[in-house]
Amino acid sequence: MPQSRKILITGPPGIGKTTIIKRVIENLQRNGFDVCGFYTEEIRENNKRAGFKIIGLDGFEGILESAWVKYEIKNYGHKSFIEERCGEFGFGFFGEIHPNVLENFDLETHVCGFGVDLDELLGLVGKV
Repeated sequence: MPQSRKILITGPPGIGKTTIIKRVIENLQRNGFDVCGFYTEEIRENNKRAGFKIIGLDGFEGILESAWVKYEIKNYGHKSFIEERCGEFGFGFFGEIHPNVLENFDLETHVCGFGVDLDELLGLVGKV
């Protein structure tokens, strides 16, 4: 079975993250690679960010976040994360991985993790 690669691009707003990933996708597809996943695009109204839409490479598109949808972040309290550095929200959780977990995997740097309930996320996307 071929090895699967994941790409995550981060950085401040306006530096071209979405442009880069769209070009990488186009290049990979043009060269015969099977590409799947999603990316996000900013929604702008009156020259201000009003939210984000999610665009799936399978043709799915929906609103991921908007000025009209509010999310509450609550303490997650899971032993895999550093206490007070993790949280949960409507469709997932996130946090900084606890040093004991890092040590178990011989990792010597800070690591953040997250999980998303795709069924819940897609249900929220469809409501907006």
